[in-house]
Amino acid sequence: MIFDTSKKVFEASATLFDASKERFETTNGLSELSDKRFDASEARFEVSDGTFELSNKVFETWKGTSETSKARFEAAKRVFAVGKIRCKATAGVGAANIVTRQDAMANYDTPGLTYDSGALYDDLTPLPNTTKKHMAKVKFTLSGVPDGDAVQTCTSLKTALTGNANFPNPPVTLAAFGTLITTAQTKLTAADTTAQAAMQATTDKDNAIGAMAAAANQLAAYVDLMANGDESKILSAGLSVRAARQPQSVPDAVQNLSLTAGDNSGELDAQWDPPGNAKSYEVQTSADPFSDATWKPADTVTNSKVALLGLPSAAKIWVRVRGINSAGKGAWSDPAVKVVP
Repeated sequence: MIFDTSKKVFEASATLFDASKERFETTNGLSELSDKRFDASEARFEVSDGTFELSNKVFETWKGTSETSKARFEAAKRVFAVGKIRCKATAGVGAANIVTRQDAMANYDTPGLTYDSGALYDDLTPLPNTTKKHMAKVKFTLSGVPDGDAVQTCTSLKTALTGNANFPNPPVTLAAFGTLITTAQTKLTAADTTAQAAMQATTDKDNAIGAMAAAANQLAAYVDLMANGDESKILSAGLSVRAARQPQSVPDAVQNLSLTAGDNSGELDAQWDPPGNAKSYEVQTSADPFSDATWKPADTVTNSKVALLGLPSAAKIWVRVRGINSAGKGAWSDPAVKVVP
């Protein structure tokens, strides 16, 4: 590709080539011997196509001075010859040795670089490091920091900035900053002292209230004892009288009794809505709900559900429930009926 590109440049400079035609024909025979190897390296040379187009523009600027252009062109031909020799040495390596344009040649627009400078196309020219430099930022906050720690942090900051040549003109003078730190420390100490005094005062207050309440309870118990149930005497002592205790009533009737088949044969599961004043429940079963004599005790439970076991399978069974408390037994629920599985 170097040779092909050189031919394009050479053709564009036909006037200059006439003067060096005989020498070119000598080198042309050499180039024909390596045409096949140039074809094998075509992909590699195409990488340099854009760079050689740039060399065309450079070469055009030399047309006005023929003698100078001829000398520089001869130098370029020597460089091309070196490139051809190096291409022959690497042509058999194949695609594994194809490298990028950056690796293969120097930059044509490097200031002061010319074809006759002695630089080779595949001389490596390090590119400048374009990686963007990371800009460090300050990490600093006093939000949520305990007051004592905040004062200590500011003290450390003042110490680090004092005499630090990196920061010669801070927006707040270190003297003024030091005064603010001292004031904050003084107020913090005063607040801590006040808080401790307040805590002690609260403790003293609680102790005093407790002692007063204990004495008042003793006096109330004394009045209760001495009044012996006489309401007028209690009231004369400036104390209230407790309301008379209402007697507890029997539980209300159980509501929403329901039966479902149990997990096993001969088993029914019963559940109901509990009345608020029941402490336990009495459960009875019957094969004939119209005769009181057929109702038999099945269980007594404290929860509002029960599993009834050992019932005759395929029989129709009625169940009823009532609540019990210290005042007695409530009314029976409406019976529920289910065929035993």
